[in-house]
Amino acid sequence: MKGNEHTSKLYDVIYPQDFAVAKQRYIFLVMEIVEADLHSLLDHEEFANLDEEKVTLLLYNILSGLRYVHKAGLIHRDLKPANILVRPDLSISICDFGMTRREIQNKNSPDESNPQSRRKAPRE
Repeated sequence: MKGNEHTSKLYDVIYPQDFAVAKQRYIFLVMEIVEADLHSLLDHEEFANLDEEKVTLLLYNILSGLRYVHKAGLIHRDLKPANILVRPDLSISICDFGMTRREIQNKNSPDESNPQSRRKAPRE
């Protein structure tokens, strides 16, 4: 999935020199720095004083990011305030895609891209 403005940016992946003999089998992800997450903001006193316009902007950004992830056919499965990074301008990045799974299109479910499939069958 290519990133967009509402998903965390991945700059590099660092592997051990020799993965087969490494004692610790960790990889390191180099990502953008964002100073706060929604969880820490909710605990902050200043957050309680946000006006309606700023709260609306924050919610819009969260829903836009979630829409992007879902349009890519992914289900995050761990979306919580700690996994929503918030910048000072209230733009957001959704992060921690460790539990993400691909959405499986059910043959019996309506295809959202086809307006005809969303119509209900006529009553008999």
